[in-house]
Amino acid sequence: MKIKKSKIGFTLMEVLVVVIILGVIAAFALPNYAKSVRQSHERDMVNQLRVIYAADLMYRAQADLYLIGANLDTNAINNQLDLSIMSSDGTTYDYTSADGNTFQVDSIWSDMTVRVTQAPLSWNNPCCSSLNCPALPGC
Repeated sequence: MKIKKSKIGFTLMEVLVVVIILGVIAAFALPNYAKSVRQSHERDMVNQLRVIYAADLMYRAQADLYLIGANLDTNAINNQLDLSIMSSDGTTYDYTSADGNTFQVDSIWSDMTVRVTQAPLSWNNPCCSSLNCPALPGC
């Protein structure tokens, strides 16, 4: 009498091969994912700063001065300049203008700070003001 072996399940070797293949795929995919997330935040920060810059120029055209305030947060910036800037994943915005003739807005996320001033927009404005600069040309 022959005993039939059931072929249900996987051998240990098959499971190990699959785990190794998944590990190799993850080793290549995760750094690319982290880089993509960082670049996405950089672009979002720069775009939001450009919106604030444009709104402050319009504010100055009406009031003859830039918005005056010290360390205005995102909500205050939105209220004063009639914007709807949204902070994503912990990004904060800090607006400062002491005299109404100049201003500085910092966008801070993780270990990265991007800054825009009243200077004309160029590759250097907005630009990085921290040690970990975004991948912006000219920074």
